[in-house]
Amino acid sequence: SGKGCSIGMALNICFELCDAIKVTVTSVTWERAVNISFAEIVKWRKAMRFPHNSDISTTQIKCNEEKWMPVVNPDTDEGFSGIHGENVIFWFDEASAIKGTFWSLAKTQAKLRIASSNPRVLSGWYFDLFPTAFQNSNKTFKLPTDKTLNLRREPKRRIITIDAHNCYNVRTNTHKIPGAITREQLAEIMDTEPKPMWGDVFGRGRFPAEDLERQVIGRSWLKRHFRAWRRMHDEIEVQAFAADIADSDKGDETILAAGGIMG
Repeated sequence: SGKGCSIGMALNICFELCDAIKVTVTSVTWERAVNISFAEIVKWRKAMRFPHNSDISTTQIKCNEEKWMPVVNPDTDEGFSGIHGENVIFWFDEASAIKGTFWSLAKTQAKLRIASSNPRVLSGWYFDLFPTAFQNSNKTFKLPTDKTLNLRREPKRRIITIDAHNCYNVRTNTHKIPGAITREQLAEIMDTEPKPMWGDVFGRGRFPAEDLERQVIGRSWLKRHFRAWRRMHDEIEVQAFAADIADSDKGDETILAAGGIMG
């Protein structure tokens, strides 16, 4: 099963177990949030044998004022505030393309925040959720306590990365799970000639080493230069610096060069 399927099932279970619960669903666009993310939840809810009585529409599931699950439009800020209760959950699907301000705003209200995405970015709030030491692993770790929030438990974060090679259809070379990736599909993804980052992002579930669509200079272009620097860095005297400063607070659009007579 994919990430949307797994989260859709989990949210339905949470919705059933709590008498009072508010689950907010959003994605990178309103259309995707309604037609893909929320539709996945509705599909599994309709497959349940004994769900609580609820009204299901194209944009929300509602039992009463204390138990409901709406879709929020990512084009406005209104749906991300004023959601209060003991059990509040936010699901950000395709999170890497959603505004970081929405994720921060949800922090002030949610008991649980879920961010799901393919790891295609190398900067931004979604990338920052994965510490470098744990970036390609499954791990739960403690977060610094935020004194501005009234938390009864120590905050924790669970990061999950899934390699497509471990998926059931791929491991068994079957098609037993409908809609899940197959060995043939994975082979096409891992043929990385068109876009080298695809194998890491969509095949291994890892953040890419570089993104040539956004980076000015790709890391893979500099292998010979790195080897030369490791071999001769003690002999190279830096005599000049050159910088091309762009409008950036993270250095991602700034080029800094250093060199001397030896290179």
